Formats: sequence, C-alpha cells, structure tokens
Amino acid sequence: MASVAQRVSSRFTGVLSLGVSRGNKSRSYYTYSPEPAQPLPNREPKWTTALEAMQCIKSGDTVFIQGAAATPIELVKAMTEYGKTSGLKGVTVCHMHTEGNAGYTEADCDGIFRSLSFFMAKNVRKAVAEGRSDTIPIFLQDIPKLFHQKIIKPNVALIQVSPPDQHGYCSIGTSVDCVRAALIHSKLEEFYPHLCGKKSGKSFTKNHPQYTNRDSYSKLLIISSSVDCESDTLDNSTTETDPKKRYSTKFGFNPVFLYGITNAQKRLGSDCCFMTTAAQVNPQMPRTFGDSQIHQSHFDFAVKVDVPLPEHGGEPATEVEQKIGSQIAENLVDDGATLQLGIGSIPDAVLAALHDHKDLGIHSEMFAAGTIPLFKSGAITNNKKVIHQGKTIGSFLIGTRALYDFVDNNPSIEMKEVNYVNNTHIISQNPKMTAINSCIEVDLSGQVVADSIGTRMYSGFGGQVDFIRGSAEGFDGKGKPIIALPSTTNKGESKISPFIKQGAGVVTTRAHVHYIVTEYGIASLFGASLRQRAYALINIAHPKHREALEKAAFERLKVMPSP
Repeated sequence: MASVAQRVSSRFTGVLSLGVSRGNKSRSYYTYSPEPAQPLPNREPKWTTALEAMQCIKSGDTVFIQGAAATPIELVKAMTEYGKTSGLKGVTVCHMHTEGNAGYTEADCDGIFRSLSFFMAKNVRKAVAEGRSDTIPIFLQDIPKLFHQKIIKPNVALIQVSPPDQHGYCSIGTSVDCVRAALIHSKLEEFYPHLCGKKSGKSFTKNHPQYTNRDSYSKLLIISSSVDCESDTLDNSTTETDPKKRYSTKFGFNPVFLYGITNAQKRLGSDCCFMTTAAQVNPQMPRTFGDSQIHQSHFDFAVKVDVPLPEHGGEPATEVEQKIGSQIAENLVDDGATLQLGIGSIPDAVLAALHDHKDLGIHSEMFAAGTIPLFKSGAITNNKKVIHQGKTIGSFLIGTRALYDFVDNNPSIEMKEVNYVNNTHIISQNPKMTAINSCIEVDLSGQVVADSIGTRMYSGFGGQVDFIRGSAEGFDGKGKPIIALPSTTNKGESKISPFIKQGAGVVTTRAHVHYIVTEYGIASLFGASLRQRAYALINIAHPKHREALEKAAFERLKVMPSP
C-alpha cells in the first residue's frame, strides 16, 4: 500500500520542496498561506461529479455551505443523496441564509445531518420548529468570529464560484460574507497543537525555521526539506494510534503538516480532521471585485454546472409598501446620504421613490435590483463617501438576474467580508448613514422583534443591529436608524402591540431604536419617554387598533400616552 507521503507528493508536485540537508543553512521550502487569493504552485482541483465530490464527507464532520444567491444547490443535492446512501451519521451542516430545497433537514435525514443556521431562511424554519435543526442568535458582523475563534471548525466547505480566468482565479461572486473565514480555518490545531505553535518542543517551536503562525495551516500537506517522500512510510504494523508517532522519518523531528486531503485522512485515522473544499463552478455566477477572489488551486474538487442563480424580488410593491417607501424617501433620506437597505418590497419601494435625490451612496450587507435605475440615472454616485469613495460596498446578494448581470465584472461594486461591511465603526464613517430595516413586531415601548413570531424562530439577527447602531453613531451626527413595517399583518392584526408576543425575542432594543415608520407616518422615539413613545407609536398604528392600544398603554403605564 502506498504511503501517505507518496500519495501526497504525487498530488502536490512542485509544492513540496525536498532534498536540502538538515544541517544546510540554505533552505528551500514553501511556507503555506491560507489566503484564498494566493495560488498554490502546481496544484489543480480534481474535476469530477457532484456525487463523487461528496465522498470526502465523513460521519461527524462539519460541512460549511455558502449561502444566498451563491448557494451551491447541485452540491447540496448531492450531499443529501450521499448522506442517505452511504451510512453517514452526525454531520453538522452550518450556513447563513441558503436558497433551494434544504433536503438535508427533512425527517428522513434525521440523525444523518443537522443544520446549524447563523441566519435562517424559509427552507429550514420547519426543521428548526420541529427540533431537527439549530440556529445561533448572532450579529451578522460576528459570524466570521465563529471560525476565527475556532468555535466552529469546518471539515468540508461547499461553495459556488465563477469559472477560472487565464490565471486560474475564480470569484465567489455574490456571497463573500463569512465564506473566507470558513475557508481559512479548520481543525488542524485541535489534532496537531504541537505543529501549530501551541506547545514548545524539539519539533517546530517558534524558533524553528519551519514554524509559521498557527492560523496559517488550513488545507495543505507541507513536508519539510530533507524528507525523502519515496522512502518514508507509515508503519502499518504498529499498534500506535497517534498518527504523528506512527510516522517514521530519517531525522529526529516530525516534519509533516496535513490538511484537506481525504486519502491522507483515511490513512491517518478517523481522529485526523482537515478541511476539504468542493467548488460548484458555474458560468452564470458573476465575477465580483473586493474580497471575492479565490484561486482554483485551493479546491480539492471542482464540479462544472451551468444553472441560473436563485432569484428574489421584482414583484410590484403594494399600496401600503409604496406609502411606506414615500414616507422614508421624502422625509428621512437626504441628498448625499449613504444607504443600507435589505431585500424585500419595502426597500424596493424606498428605492423607487429616490429618483430625485442626488449623490446617494450604498454601504449595505446586501442590496437589491432597485438600485440599478438609480445608478443609471446618477442618483447613486457614492461621491460623498469618506471611505470607498465612488464604490458601492456589499457583502452578499440575492435578487434578480438583472442584478447579477449588473454586478458582473463591475469594478464600481466591491463585495467584502461581513465583519468589515457590518462593523459599526466602519458604518459610522459614512456620511448621513441611513439604515432602513424591517421587522415583525414593535411594542409600545419601542422594542423591535425581527427574528421570531412568538416562540417560532423566523430568521435571525442579521445586520439590523449592526447598522442601526452604526448609523446612530455616525461621525457626522447625521445618521438615521429606521425600522419600517406595515401597520398590520396579512390577517389584520396590529404589528404595533402593547406587549411583544410570549417567547418572541428582541433584536433591536428600545434604547437602540430611533425612527419607526408605517404607512401612517413616522414615530421619532430617540429621547422620548415611555409615555411619549406610546403616543407616537399609537399615532402610526392602523386606525382600527388605536383605541385598544391606548387603553392597553394606560393599563401598562398607569398614565395616558401623550406627546
């Protein structure tokens, strides 16, 4: 049976620099960087089918899936099929909002897969409600920390990219968000702490020439100079279970760093856990600028597809949504403002009412197709920005084909990591930062519920608090944090309520909230007392609910609401 070293040397010829003696001061070796934009010399992915690529997943693994419009739907389908037929057990599937059918959350996959959402989409709500899936309440800007701080350590990453260019570079396109953080972190230091600088010793201390920062090892197998890959073999006859002790070398130190290699993982045992990346390569994925570059040499498997990206939006706004959009555009958005808008009919209605504005900018975790006419008319110029002047800044997209075509190869749009885009300090530097977000329910004190309906989880924290606070802390003192919602549900119930529903979670606190907007007007709550807040909110509630809300406010506050 071929040794791990033999298998790896054949796969990574050119990456392994061998043949320099131990005592020679002149060393020649390649120090690996996990940076996705850094090419790995002479390494290419294995082009294969989606189902074959999924054979890298093992029981107990953690699989990261890219989300929003970049959800690699064909790989997700193959993962689900492979899990059902291969006997997999206990696989955690972590992700932000994903699109398409999440078959791995269905009842027949219970025990095989368990979804872990950082922000829930419609496709996992049922599984979370029935206890088969989990969700983490977390600010959008903090999601990359889950990987940086090793709270979540993926073994496998499933992503979608554009085809490689002449230099081998792909783009992760419409979803940068937390993808980079997931790709460059793995379980290496959990199993090989001595190789990651956590423990001093004869092998690879900080003073050793082969030592590199412990966070820099995610995927590759690097073999130190002076190791003969053809003769150094694993001793399979020994009963020793520690992989590093089973590896025999000609010298007195352990020179092997392992990552992301399924064959090596099999040989070294189930306790050895590394990152494997499978990429769905799709010519319909836009090439975007910013932090979206990744070289194909970082992929272990590549699967060619040619399928449309998931789409949302494009539906005409209702009369109520148009009124809300006009309220915001005419009263709260100034010329020269920097906008953050989510997806949905209300943000689209706001955008549709902004055609007479000038020098608007975009700094938003996501933006919709409604921005395109404003770019073309000159209403959006990004000219007044202090940072990224002239650039639209986003982190992920989900919209229409027109939006994907607009961002494709468009250097005026930069997609960046979400811990940067949603950082409150970065947000607050934008001029007249105007954050427009929606919610499910607001109580009479100004508490905003946005992630749940009673005890039933609906979505997540997302970037609402990031931008509500970032705009409030604007360096120029002109930021406007806005929460917008229709006054009633589709069933006619008031969305402004005396108390939030039992079990519901507060996303934006009553101390964070500034402006609440419905089709009936604007309530300015910053600096207002509870009595004043109740008065302002009742005045923008649906008229048929105002009397009941006034009575409820008196029972709660023991005083009539008043301005």
